[in-house]
Amino acid sequence: MGCVVCMFIYLFVFVAMSEGRKLRALREMSREERLDLLNQLRAELLKLESQRARGFVEKSGRVREVRRAIARILTIEREAEGGR
Repeated sequence: MGCVVCMFIYLFVFVAMSEGRKLRALREMSREERLDLLNQLRAELLKLESQRARGFVEKSGRVREVRRAIARILTIEREAEGGR
């Protein structure tokens, strides 16, 4: 497993990447790294949704970005399970 700080920095760099680069980066990661990133993204989404429920969200577009990143990771995991 990578260090927590490295994964945290990766989360913010990941947002600035183009779509093609994001997919390539996710496919190059090991399964454990993808699952760690998935857990961190889910935790961030939970935090953002609780902020939104209270009416205070610093970056409202970040909710959408995190949800899409989670979907990308889950898609890659399902592809790997299917043997594609």
